[in-house]
Amino acid sequence: MMQQRSIKVIKSIDIFRKITDLDAFKEIFSTEVYPAIVRIPGVIQVKLTSVTPLSTDLSQDVEGIELILEIYLESEEALDRIITSPEAQKAMQLANKLPGELSLFLGREETLSL
Repeated sequence: MMQQRSIKVIKSIDIFRKITDLDAFKEIFSTEVYPAIVRIPGVIQVKLTSVTPLSTDLSQDVEGIELILEIYLESEEALDRIITSPEAQKAMQLANKLPGELSLFLGREETLSL
């Protein structure tokens, strides 16, 4: 039996729901928010995922979720430095301009190989 190898990553998980104007969201994100995110020291990857519910009986907490933004960081040790950087503060200010509700989470992802 092969031994599993684990890769651990730290990331910000930003969930957008009830987006009132998707075209405006995409414009603001691509021209203002994304460029600000990639200027944050320690950011190594950015993923934006649009989601469609498969369940018909969603709880109100998750109803209306449309996009999930994942911002991968270089290390947990650098997390405090990254979050308090002027670049991260600017990106958060810009993200608040996006038309919709935003919830932020910190993720510690572990990927196991097969």
